[in-house]
Order: sequence, then structure tokens, then C-alpha cells
Amino acid sequence: MKRLAIIFLLAISTTFLHGQEPLVEKSIINVQTNLLGLWVNYEARVDDDISLRTEIGALTVITGGELWGDENLFNFVYVPVITIEPRFYYNLERRQAKSKNIAGNSGDFFSIKSTLFPGMVLFSNHDAEAIRQLSILPSWGIRRHFAGRFNIEFGLGLGFIINLDPESDASRAGAGGELNLRVGYSFY
Repeated sequence: MKRLAIIFLLAISTTFLHGQEPLVEKSIINVQTNLLGLWVNYEARVDDDISLRTEIGALTVITGGELWGDENLFNFVYVPVITIEPRFYYNLERRQAKSKNIAGNSGDFFSIKSTLFPGMVLFSNHDAEAIRQLSILPSWGIRRHFAGRFNIEFGLGLGFIINLDPESDASRAGAGGELNLRVGYSFY
């Protein structure tokens, strides 16, 4: 009888340990902000360590001055953005082995961030126009959860930007980069 009880307990504990495999969350809804914008995103699991993040938000673009041939010192233009970003979380297993938090996809990731700037202006301090653009940036980032469902995210990327507005004087394509730090709240 003792052997049967021990076998039963081992079987149950193995099942529970198997359920602890590191996986990205099945789905997460985030609201994130920083000094330049506000975003709402949905991140869905595609595979054990891959997710697809879709995002809509608004971003402040700062232009102006003599560098841009503008008599205004600065233009603040608030524009909408739409992003699709597959993410590969490469260290969830290692973080879990070190008993670190992996909830809410707390880990390091590589991604290909594709962002569409539709060319609309939500708000501007002068009569500024927005250019329709598409940016494609291979990126690296880290995401950590703290105080329950709050998160902080840091990322950087380098890629290119394509001008989609044929009537714009801007060049058709060029190099682009991103450096961001966001704080948010997760619903999962």
C-alpha cells in the first residue's frame, strides 16, 4: 500500500513539474506608456517561445528647427501607429531554472517590429503634416513584470523606413532606429 501511495505521489508531482514548462503566455493585453506615447497591444502565443504582438497607439514626433528648414523652433505632432511584431523569447527556460519570474513573458527577446505610420495627425502645435511610412526594425528587448501585473520594457532596434507617400519630398527609403522604454499594465 505504501508503494502504491509513493508511486501515485511521484506520478502527480511529475505531472505538476511537467506543467511548469516555460512557455510564453497564451494571451496578454497590455496598456503601455512612456514620455512620447500611449499604446494598447495584444500578444498571443504562436509556439512555446514565440508570440505575435499586435499594437495600436499614438506617438509624439518632434520635428522643426533650421535643420528641417522650418522657422518654428519645434513641431510636436501626435500621430497614430499600428505595429505587428513577432517575438522570440530566448531565455525563459534559463530564467525559470534560476527561479526567476517568467509570468507575463518576463524575459529577453528578439523581434522584427513592423510599424505603419498611416499619415494622419491626431494633434499638432502647428499646421504639421504626417508622412505615411512603414518601418521594419529587427530588435532586441527585455520585458519584466513587477508589483503584480505592472511591466517595464526596454528595446532597441535598427532597420529601415520606407516612405509610402508618393507626393512627399522625403526620400523613398532610409535607415531607421528605435530606442524605447515603456511602463505598462498587463491583463492576462
